[in-house]
Amino acid sequence: MKMRHIICLFFLMPIYLFAQNWNLEVGAAHYNAPKILKDHFSGGWIDCQIEASYLMDDCVELWVGTNWIAKKHKTDEEDSSYSFCSSEIEKNQIWILPISAGAKYFFYVTPCASIYLGAGVVCTFMTVTHENYYSKDSFSKNGIGAVIKSGIRYDWGDYTFVNIFCDYYHQVFQLSHSDMQLGYNRTFDLSGYKAGFSFGVYF
Repeated sequence: MKMRHIICLFFLMPIYLFAQNWNLEVGAAHYNAPKILKDHFSGGWIDCQIEASYLMDDCVELWVGTNWIAKKHKTDEEDSSYSFCSSEIEKNQIWILPISAGAKYFFYVTPCASIYLGAGVVCTFMTVTHENYYSKDSFSKNGIGAVIKSGIRYDWGDYTFVNIFCDYYHQVFQLSHSDMQLGYNRTFDLSGYKAGFSFGVYF
């Protein structure tokens, strides 16, 4: 073995030791958006996710993760589904970024397949923008909520796995009077289910 290989292994060993008992997964989910979002934004709600977990023992994992949604919609005077619609063309956009952390408990069905339940806290950041020919208005909110996780994980080899999941996020924002002038109610409820698929690797 050449000296440069030994040096590389020396520097990589702490990273390898630190990474033991971790896994990383990426996936996508369908967000069953609440009525307040469906009324103001059209189309499907696809949620992109990334999550890292640390294996405490054979049945318990601690996780931290994030997922995000960005939606744009353009409406004109013929679109009457928008209560805030004017006679001018409007561009509407929403950006949602929840960051969550918690614990999962696994029930093993077979050596390769398991069912899990989990719960944790979520901090959600949200920005809503409305723009027309004459003005551009926006508001940003952040707050603490809760998340419940469930799913089925199947180990596909020694280092990879697939996960089918269904999560419920609870997050409610209270809007100010100036925010409500854009056509929203006092309460902005982002709570809803997210069901999807992810692929992961073990370290």
